[in-house]
Amino acid sequence: MHYCSDPLLKRELVVERENLLGKLSEYMGRERKGFRNVGPARKIHGIPDTVNNVYFVRQLQAKVEDIMKTGEQLLSDLSSWPSLKAEAGEFVEEMGEYQREQFDGWTRDNLEDIKGGVSLQTSSQVVYFEAGKDMKVSTQRQGKTDTICLHHCFR
Repeated sequence: MHYCSDPLLKRELVVERENLLGKLSEYMGRERKGFRNVGPARKIHGIPDTVNNVYFVRQLQAKVEDIMKTGEQLLSDLSSWPSLKAEAGEFVEEMGEYQREQFDGWTRDNLEDIKGGVSLQTSSQVVYFEAGKDMKVSTQRQGKTDTICLHHCFR
Protein backbone atom coordinates (compact mmCIF):
# COMPACT_ATOMS: atom_id res chain seq x y z
CA MET A 1 0.00 0.00 0.00
CA HIS A 2 2.57 2.53 -1.09
CA TYR A 3 -0.14 5.06 -1.99
CA CYS A 4 -0.97 5.34 1.72
CA SER A 5 2.29 7.15 2.34
CA ASP A 6 1.67 9.90 -0.25
CA PRO A 7 0.88 13.09 1.76
CA LEU A 8 -0.96 14.71 -1.15
CA LEU A 9 -3.20 11.70 -1.58
CA LYS A 10 -3.84 11.54 2.16
CA ARG A 11 -4.93 15.21 2.16
CA GLU A 12 -7.15 14.72 -0.89
CA LEU A 13 -8.89 11.73 0.68
CA VAL A 14 -9.20 13.05 4.25
CA VAL A 15 -13.02 13.22 4.11
CA GLU A 16 -13.29 9.67 2.80
CA ARG A 17 -10.79 8.41 5.37
CA GLU A 18 -12.68 10.17 8.20
CA ASN A 19 -15.87 8.52 6.92
CA LEU A 20 -14.14 5.12 6.89
CA LEU A 21 -12.90 5.70 10.41
CA GLY A 22 -16.45 6.52 11.54
CA LYS A 23 -17.87 3.40 9.87
CA LEU A 24 -15.17 1.22 11.43
CA SER A 25 -15.91 2.73 14.82
CA GLU A 26 -19.64 1.95 14.42
CA TYR A 27 -18.85 -1.59 13.29
CA MET A 28 -16.50 -2.14 16.21
CA GLY A 29 -19.13 -0.87 18.64
CA ARG A 30 -21.83 -3.16 17.21
CA GLU A 31 -19.59 -6.21 17.24
CA ARG A 32 -18.37 -5.57 20.76
CA LYS A 33 -21.90 -4.99 22.07
CA GLY A 34 -23.13 -8.16 20.35
CA PHE A 35 -20.20 -10.13 21.69
CA ARG A 36 -20.81 -8.95 25.26
CA ASN A 37 -24.58 -9.52 25.15
CA VAL A 38 -24.87 -12.70 23.09
CA GLY A 39 -21.47 -14.19 22.45
CA PRO A 40 -20.88 -15.95 19.14
CA ALA A 41 -24.10 -15.65 17.17
CA ARG A 42 -23.65 -18.55 14.78
CA LYS A 43 -23.76 -22.28 15.39
CA ILE A 44 -22.05 -25.07 13.49
CA HIS A 45 -24.10 -28.26 13.69
CA GLY A 46 -22.35 -31.27 15.16
CA ILE A 47 -19.60 -29.64 17.20
CA PRO A 48 -19.59 -28.84 20.92
CA ASP A 49 -20.70 -25.34 21.92
CA THR A 50 -17.28 -24.53 23.34
CA VAL A 51 -15.53 -25.36 20.08
CA ASN A 52 -18.15 -23.36 18.19
CA ASN A 53 -17.68 -20.36 20.46
CA VAL A 54 -13.90 -20.39 20.21
CA TYR A 55 -14.06 -20.83 16.44
CA PHE A 56 -16.32 -17.84 15.80
CA VAL A 57 -14.62 -15.62 18.37
CA ARG A 58 -11.29 -16.36 16.69
CA GLN A 59 -12.77 -15.28 13.35
CA LEU A 60 -14.03 -12.03 14.88
CA GLN A 61 -10.69 -11.48 16.57
CA ALA A 62 -8.93 -11.88 13.21
CA LYS A 63 -11.27 -9.30 11.65
CA VAL A 64 -10.54 -6.79 14.39
CA GLU A 65 -6.80 -7.42 14.13
CA ASP A 66 -7.04 -6.86 10.37
CA ILE A 67 -8.87 -3.57 10.97
CA MET A 68 -6.06 -2.52 13.29
CA LYS A 69 -3.36 -3.43 10.77
CA THR A 70 -5.05 -1.80 7.78
CA GLY A 71 -6.22 1.17 9.82
CA GLU A 72 -2.68 1.84 10.95
CA GLN A 73 -1.65 2.15 7.31
CA LEU A 74 -4.62 4.22 6.13
CA LEU A 75 -5.86 6.17 9.13
CA SER A 76 -2.97 6.65 11.56
CA ASP A 77 -2.70 10.40 10.92
CA LEU A 78 -6.38 11.06 11.76
CA SER A 79 -7.19 12.45 15.21
CA SER A 80 -9.76 9.77 16.08
CA TRP A 81 -7.56 6.82 15.11
CA PRO A 82 -5.77 6.39 18.46
CA SER A 83 -9.06 5.95 20.34
CA LEU A 84 -10.38 3.39 17.83
CA LYS A 85 -7.06 1.56 17.89
CA ALA A 86 -7.16 1.43 21.70
CA GLU A 87 -10.78 0.21 21.66
CA ALA A 88 -9.90 -2.47 19.11
CA GLY A 89 -6.90 -3.58 21.19
CA GLU A 90 -9.10 -3.89 24.29
CA PHE A 91 -11.66 -5.86 22.30
CA VAL A 92 -8.97 -8.26 21.03
CA GLU A 93 -7.80 -8.81 24.62
CA GLU A 94 -11.40 -9.35 25.76
CA MET A 95 -11.93 -11.97 23.06
CA GLY A 96 -8.65 -13.67 23.96
CA GLU A 97 -9.73 -13.88 27.60
CA TYR A 98 -13.11 -15.29 26.51
CA GLN A 99 -11.36 -17.99 24.47
CA ARG A 100 -9.13 -18.91 27.43
CA GLU A 101 -12.15 -19.10 29.75
CA GLN A 102 -14.06 -21.26 27.28
CA PHE A 103 -11.12 -23.62 26.83
CA ASP A 104 -10.39 -23.79 30.57
CA GLY A 105 -14.04 -24.56 31.32
CA TRP A 106 -14.18 -27.20 28.62
CA THR A 107 -10.96 -28.78 29.89
CA ARG A 108 -12.17 -28.77 33.49
CA ASP A 109 -15.53 -30.35 32.54
CA ASN A 110 -13.93 -33.06 30.42
CA LEU A 111 -11.30 -33.89 33.02
CA GLU A 112 -14.07 -34.35 35.58
CA ASP A 113 -15.90 -36.67 33.19
CA ILE A 114 -12.75 -38.64 32.47
CA LYS A 115 -12.02 -39.12 36.18
CA GLY A 116 -15.29 -41.02 36.32
CA GLY A 117 -14.03 -43.29 33.55
CA VAL A 118 -14.51 -43.49 29.82
CA SER A 119 -15.50 -46.68 28.09
CA LEU A 120 -16.87 -47.78 24.77
CA GLN A 121 -20.58 -48.38 24.67
CA THR A 122 -21.01 -52.13 24.59
CA SER A 123 -24.79 -52.41 24.61
CA SER A 124 -24.99 -51.35 20.95
CA GLN A 125 -22.82 -50.85 17.89
CA VAL A 126 -19.64 -48.98 18.89
CA VAL A 127 -18.41 -47.68 15.53
CA TYR A 128 -20.59 -47.10 12.51
CA PHE A 129 -20.53 -45.18 9.23
CA GLU A 130 -23.28 -42.95 7.93
CA ALA A 131 -24.05 -42.11 4.33
CA GLY A 132 -21.30 -39.90 3.04
CA LYS A 133 -18.69 -41.85 5.03
CA ASP A 134 -19.10 -40.08 8.37
CA MET A 135 -17.73 -42.31 11.12
CA LYS A 136 -19.34 -42.23 14.55
CA VAL A 137 -18.02 -43.71 17.79
CA SER A 138 -20.22 -44.25 20.85
CA THR A 139 -18.67 -43.85 24.31
CA GLN A 140 -19.96 -43.86 27.84
CA ARG A 141 -18.85 -41.42 30.53
CA GLN A 142 -20.45 -41.47 33.94
CA GLY A 143 -23.49 -43.29 32.62
CA LYS A 144 -24.04 -40.91 29.69
CA THR A 145 -23.72 -42.08 26.11
CA ASP A 146 -21.86 -39.70 23.79
CA THR A 147 -21.49 -40.05 20.06
CA ILE A 148 -18.40 -38.56 18.43
CA CYS A 149 -18.61 -37.78 14.71
CA LEU A 150 -15.31 -38.12 12.88
CA HIS A 151 -16.45 -36.93 9.47
CA HIS A 152 -13.43 -34.74 8.64
CA CYS A 153 -11.02 -37.67 8.87
CA PHE A 154 -12.33 -39.28 5.69
CA ARG A 155 -12.62 -36.34 3.30
